[in-house]
Amino acid sequence: MERREPVVAGMFYEAAEQDCRRHVERCIAGHSPPDDLGDLLGGVVPHAGWSFSGPTAAKVFLALRKSAPETFVLLGAVHRSFRQEPAAFPEGAWVTPLGEVAVDAEALAAVREAGIDVSAEEHADEHSIEVQIPFIQVLFPDARI
Repeated sequence: MERREPVVAGMFYEAAEQDCRRHVERCIAGHSPPDDLGDLLGGVVPHAGWSFSGPTAAKVFLALRKSAPETFVLLGAVHRSFRQEPAAFPEGAWVTPLGEVAVDAEALAAVREAGIDVSAEEHADEHSIEVQIPFIQVLFPDARI
């Protein structure tokens, strides 16, 4: 099983567990989604460093709390590769300063069945998904990706 270790902790967000959790909690503080949103299926979340994108990311994830997803399908930008096709991360887990989030094996099987390539290498140095995961860990501690 693959483990995707953090590559931008300490740059885009805090590398220490307590500091990382506190920053997510600061981004969340004082925000609540409008009551009339209903059960959302997804959202678009920025992926820059948290000093720029954290409060906006927090608002999107807070809006998803009512739906209480068990699995998040994260679509990330590609900054470090010339790849044109999507690539899913293999079975295993993504690691952040807050611990691990498991890859949903059933969802991954469906992705493979749909013909999507599975490649740990394509995710090795890419930050766009990594910066989202601590929000999921704090707000949806039992969720998978």
